[in-house]
Amino acid sequence: ALQIRSDLPAAHHNLGSCYLQQGRVDEAIAQYEMALQLDPEYAEAQSNLGAALAQKGGVDEAIAHYRRALQLRPDYAEAHNNLGLALVQKGGVDEAIAQYQMALQLKPDYADAHNNLGTALVQKGRMVEAITQYRKALQIEPADPKTQNNLALLLATGSEASLRNGDQAVQLARQANDLAGGKNPLYLRTLAAAYAEAGQFSDAMRAAQEAIELAQAAGQPDLVARLNDELKRYQAGHPLRQ
Repeated sequence: ALQIRSDLPAAHHNLGSCYLQQGRVDEAIAQYEMALQLDPEYAEAQSNLGAALAQKGGVDEAIAHYRRALQLRPDYAEAHNNLGLALVQKGGVDEAIAQYQMALQLKPDYADAHNNLGTALVQKGRMVEAITQYRKALQIEPADPKTQNNLALLLATGSEASLRNGDQAVQLARQANDLAGGKNPLYLRTLAAAYAEAGQFSDAMRAAQEAIELAQAAGQPDLVARLNDELKRYQAGHPLRQ
């Protein structure tokens, strides 16, 4: 399309989105910027340029583009959600919660916004509300491993005993780990914590050891150190607590 008409903003935007899905972030940014040169009021290009810049660590730039997208389209649920994610990275959890809630007012079946709201509520210590949001996300997308993992971790390690449920945590953590192909150390970490909460410490130690090996292979020394500390807890017969 661009060979025929190089001045089509939508074609530049859509090509950028294809590049972004392939992980070609710099090429995606170039296409989004071209779309905005041609049409500065292209809200979707503003928001998606923000998402690409956030992947490169440009959180402040991303926030500016999300806010511009919302000036152009206040009813843009995805931009509210993306702005919330960026605000969390800057420590603005309260404003992020407000953005997620706005996204859900506009799009009640937005599973990702329910999940992100749940995670923000955990950071504020609002565990009951967080569980509700995770469960709503799973009602919409039952096979989303990210939400399964988040809910499993909360059910396994929550500070309030009344909220913990080891059996449910194991079920969710197993599903998340299976969907991830057993290759995500964070999901295996959650599975280990779930086994420990259920009293299955030998399984917890095995999952933690697998997570350590994957984290070592991925060059994640901080995660390796955390997992080794948690493995020692399981070896001593103690579950993990937030």
